[in-house]
Amino acid sequence: MEARNIKTKPNNLTANIKGIIDAPDGVLKITEIISDFMIKVENEEQKQVVERIFPVFPKYCPVAQTLEGAVKFTYNLQVTLK
Repeated sequence: MEARNIKTKPNNLTANIKGIIDAPDGVLKITEIISDFMIKVENEEQKQVVERIFPVFPKYCPVAQTLEGAVKFTYNLQVTLK
């Protein structure tokens, strides 16, 4: 987002991450990761940009790419104006 002049620091972008632990084969493992992202933007135009690019970020996220297929990911986004 910084590449699109949307400032993520300080405190403009926060996330709450929750891991779901299950034992599908009798062994505990993380089966799902739920990520709730909250971002504050300056104006409606920036809000639209964030909402447009958000769905493609997992493709560029090293964690998502590493765990793809092993863990279910759920991503949620809340965009607010400053």
